[in-house]
Amino acid sequence: MRAINYLRWSSSKQNQGSSLGRQREKYHEFCARMGWTDHAPEVLDDAVSGWSGENMEIGGLSKLLDYFDVEGGHGQVMVVENMDRASRLEVSTVLRFVFRLTDTGASLALIDNAMVIDKNSIRNQVEQIKLLVEEANRSRSEGDRKSALSRAGWSEIRLGKDVIAEFGGEITDIVRHPYGIDITISSKRRTSLHEVCDLVDGFDPKIGDYVEAGQPIGWLVRKTHTGNTCPAWLRLTDCRRSFYVREDRAEVLREIYEWRADGQSYNAICRKLNMRGTETFRGGAGWQSSAVKALIGNRAMIGEYQHKSRATGEIIGEPVPDYFPRIMSNELFQRATDLRLTHAMAGRGKEVMHRNLLADLARCGWCGSKMRFNRKTRRGAADETYFQCSNYDRRQGCTHRKMYRGEPIAAAILDRVLHLAMDDQLFQNDDKVRAANTKLADLREQLGVIGKRLDRIIDEIEIEDTPSDRLRARRRALEADEAKMKAEIAAEERALQMARGAVEPAEHIRRVGEIRGDIADHGDAGLKARALVKMSLNDLIERLEFTRGGAIMIRLTAGLQTLYIRPDGNGWTFDAIDAGSEVKPANDDQRQVVDAYKRRKEVTQSSGTPHTRSTGRYYSHPRTMRADDGRTG
Repeated sequence: MRAINYLRWSSSKQNQGSSLGRQREKYHEFCARMGWTDHAPEVLDDAVSGWSGENMEIGGLSKLLDYFDVEGGHGQVMVVENMDRASRLEVSTVLRFVFRLTDTGASLALIDNAMVIDKNSIRNQVEQIKLLVEEANRSRSEGDRKSALSRAGWSEIRLGKDVIAEFGGEITDIVRHPYGIDITISSKRRTSLHEVCDLVDGFDPKIGDYVEAGQPIGWLVRKTHTGNTCPAWLRLTDCRRSFYVREDRAEVLREIYEWRADGQSYNAICRKLNMRGTETFRGGAGWQSSAVKALIGNRAMIGEYQHKSRATGEIIGEPVPDYFPRIMSNELFQRATDLRLTHAMAGRGKEVMHRNLLADLARCGWCGSKMRFNRKTRRGAADETYFQCSNYDRRQGCTHRKMYRGEPIAAAILDRVLHLAMDDQLFQNDDKVRAANTKLADLREQLGVIGKRLDRIIDEIEIEDTPSDRLRARRRALEADEAKMKAEIAAEERALQMARGAVEPAEHIRRVGEIRGDIADHGDAGLKARALVKMSLNDLIERLEFTRGGAIMIRLTAGLQTLYIRPDGNGWTFDAIDAGSEVKPANDDQRQVVDAYKRRKEVTQSSGTPHTRSTGRYYSHPRTMRADDGRTG
């Protein structure tokens, strides 16, 4: 009989333990008892789960079964320590595995049960079937129990855990780390290692000291980490509780975030990385946009760790702040993950690159569908852009066939509203604005962490019939921290608003002029400028409609202003504030836009801002605007 030793363990942490040596030793002892001297190369599943069935799907066990299916298994026996090593799945799956194996002619040997199963025995011995069912149930239950213990362990780590001596004994070893102390306690019968982050007050351990059973030792607030969940830009220390930053990779990530914050797409970032030959972190032929997208928004960049189940992906516990070394500021992280930036870039084609500043805004006044943005290349001359109803273009029932030149329309809109749409915060040049933004980002991150912790605590209180006093006290403390943090954020937001308002009118106009001049640039400066302008217009414009009468009607948020622009770029404007009308924002978001609009309008008017292409006028009293013909009534 030719024996094949199958070995498996679930996590990389067990690589440093006794699992491999124990399984090999038991295999050789069992083969010697059975008289099996012919040994095939062993099959090893290192850090592969049996509870999820990964070893049967893509692991070494899967390859061994495929080999038996093709070559046959006659005269060969697969030897495992117990059924846990082969599978922790439900009974039906385990039985299918055993029948599949034995149908090839191979045998299965379970060392702990001293049992050998082959095709004949499993069909003729009812006791073997019963034993297999019992083993499968036990293995599955053990897997569920370990999963539950893992969850409970992370719950303890989340709230902190008192460490006490499991039994009375002598301190035989003390290892001090930057993050805490490992204390080994030994008695005549057993030895235990206690991991401690903070010692109990008054407890000064020394080798040779005797510790009573149940004696408090210290406080544990952190687990060891595993290599397969260590971010690619970090490296684990030998003790697996702290990390080194791989500065070459961290610098690449900071560049990626800066590019993204400047409005560049995932594909554009990939092209830059691949053109200069930057190696990927996990191997492979070049950077992919999906890899860059996965990195953007990964909160491990700012030090946060979220534990998840490897089997199901389920989140376990709340995020742990300051777990990893931080490699970038909150300010850079939030600029690159700004939802407004994501919305502004959504759906753009590779040739457009933000050239359609009215994307997601322009609508057909006949059918309500989006206006399609077409770009026509002219040999020896500048490209021309056109707007046309997408439903008409696709022959979906709309009869609005007119094509509108894009350049004069976009120029007229920018002339009239760009200086009112662009906020000072988009430029990020003022020291006070930068400092306030950074502090506000830190405060909001802390508030988010507190909120998640509080949600978890409330969930645990609702689950438990009689929640502990410790849980209740923790909830009260977190609620107090949350209220304090909200007050600090409100104060900092007021300071930020003041910092933005401190910019001189001339400086605001100069900055807007620079952005306007960069729009036509074909490089990174133009891309960044178009992204900023697109975000600003999205915030300010509520409705943009190509009307039946041939004019373009633009309504700003909360009815602040209504503009009518003819296809040649000329038109007229009705401003509700100038006309004395009361503007009533519908929600907090609109209120912020309205307040910013009023402030910037006062600033630009005080500096005598010209309307460079405007041939229209501001009405001195409200007028009724008819959207069907583009005329004022």
